[in-house]
Amino acid sequence: MTTSILIFLGLILIIVVWLSSTSKYYKSVFNDGHYKEVIDWVRIVIKLNNVPEPNVSDKTAMITSAGLVLAYTRKSENQVDKIHFSVSQGSSATTSAVGGRFVFLFLAIFNQNKCNAQIFKTNSGVHHLELSMENLSKSEWLINEDEVILKAMCRFSSLDPKVFSRSFTRGGVRLI
Repeated sequence: MTTSILIFLGLILIIVVWLSSTSKYYKSVFNDGHYKEVIDWVRIVIKLNNVPEPNVSDKTAMITSAGLVLAYTRKSENQVDKIHFSVSQGSSATTSAVGGRFVFLFLAIFNQNKCNAQIFKTNSGVHHLELSMENLSKSEWLINEDEVILKAMCRFSSLDPKVFSRSFTRGGVRLI
């Protein structure tokens, strides 16, 4: 009986330690300072045209202070400008909570634009957002002010198309 009580207490201790470390991690990922770090990165990379492959040296790929791996590409073909962002957790499989929230962050950043959005997740767990806009001259992507973006992040609930379409149709982004 004493052994089973010790095993039970040990399992409880393991669960408490795991919950504590997970809580600290998500607090570092889901906070205004980290969102601002990503927004600042977007403001830098959106100025770059014709980015076929993300690369750390030109800052089109980065690892954030919370350990997210972000990548950006951009190409223009047939009068259509396409920008692409990917989000993954460098230390483990990317959870839907993290991937979905950061795709939502990118949508909040670019919500002023009349464009199409494709959201997808690869088998490897990387979350992607591709935005495309026709007849765009270079560097005309509009970016919301930080306060607007951070306020939108407080309202985040889901990337379910029904929820998304209600919350973003007043802007320009349209899911395709």
